[in-house]
Amino acid sequence: MRLSNAAGASNYVRVQVLTPIGVLDRDKQLGVVKELTEIVADAAGDPGYAARTWVLLTESPEGGWGIAGHANTNADIAASARAAASAS
Repeated sequence: MRLSNAAGASNYVRVQVLTPIGVLDRDKQLGVVKELTEIVADAAGDPGYAARTWVLLTESPEGGWGIAGHANTNADIAASARAAASAS
């Protein structure tokens, strides 16, 4: 797949983040975008990539996370995350 801007330049990177709906407040959105942009530029070894990195934040609706054949609610995901954290 190629990604380009309106002028046809294709030297862009797109990062898509999928989260359950409502998980990221505005401060977290800003932080995730900033950190992922920095990661891309660092990995490329070119600070110029920061200006050419698009981070798309996408929220999955309630029940929109299919894991192991089951459409999970936010409560299901939270319970699973708590169980995994307490097991470690």
